[in-house]
Amino acid sequence: MEVSHKNSQIRLYVYIIIIAIYFSFGVYCIYTLEHEASVERRTIYDNRCKDVKAESINDVNTYVKKLMMSANNLNNTDTVLETITNIFEKVDDCHRNFNISNVKEIDFWNAISLTYTITTTLGYGDIYPLTTYGKIFEIFFTLIAIPLVIAFYVDLAEAYIHLVIDNFYKAKINLQKKLLKRKIGDVAMAKKLEKGKEKQMPKVYVSVGSLLIIWAICTCNHYYQSQLAGSNDSIVSSINYVYENFGLIGLGYNVPTDTFLYLTRELPLMFIGICLYGQYINIMVNTIRNVIPRELNNIRVNASKDSKKCSILNWLIVEEEDKHMGVLADYRSDGNKKPEIHILVA
Repeated sequence: MEVSHKNSQIRLYVYIIIIAIYFSFGVYCIYTLEHEASVERRTIYDNRCKDVKAESINDVNTYVKKLMMSANNLNNTDTVLETITNIFEKVDDCHRNFNISNVKEIDFWNAISLTYTITTTLGYGDIYPLTTYGKIFEIFFTLIAIPLVIAFYVDLAEAYIHLVIDNFYKAKINLQKKLLKRKIGDVAMAKKLEKGKEKQMPKVYVSVGSLLIIWAICTCNHYYQSQLAGSNDSIVSSINYVYENFGLIGLGYNVPTDTFLYLTRELPLMFIGICLYGQYINIMVNTIRNVIPRELNNIRVNASKDSKKCSILNWLIVEEEDKHMGVLADYRSDGNKKPEIHILVA
């Protein structure tokens, strides 16, 4: 068990080194490919409708001078309002028809943010590649980065959960030794620890409990940071924002306002939450796909063959005479026996 634990630690260290190198490579390439294009795009956006605005200002000045020179025009209020409205509508039409959206300049911090969002599949949508080479690089970069990061944070969360369970059972056994005043050998303790770590339910408890704790911490942190930044997000908005980060949902409407503050004050805690959420999903998927069908199968085996309950479970789990594929056909195994594959022959 110690060897396995040591191997797990070494694997995590290797993950960290590889991800750090690969992530740095991604940040460098994205900055190199996208910086100038984003600056140019930002300049175009900032200067949008500049000529129309200048022309409109000139028209307003000219019209005001005409009004001042002619007293009769001042009495015709409708004409004055219509003329000024038409001038402003030119600017409004220009903004409406402008087909370049606002884009953040991809500086060093935004390059890190973009690399992180595409690597974790979060994708806020506020920063994205603009050039053809940048889009091609994103595809090939994420083909390796996404599975690498997912494997890392699943292993990290798994190691954390095993560490918590391991320490819990060690403390429990030591407490039993003190209270009951009985000796427990190293072999017996190792067996108890291994048996405890194999239980599915303690993993769920640790995963969900840790997830709720880090969720509360991240929510309070985001709420506090939003108050400092002046955005004044509500508690509900903060809860939703944190959950979207944990679940890697990234709907695009709830994005960080300050990239530097997000990377330095929120992201470290968010990444811990992502790891725990990934482990929670892994445990729940395993429960739905394996634990529940196995328990149903145990009930089926122990139930009477003539009972209605048994017939329903047969329909869900096992093969019936006229049906070669049950709803849960992939998990029709008793114990460690592999499920049989039935092929229909015409």
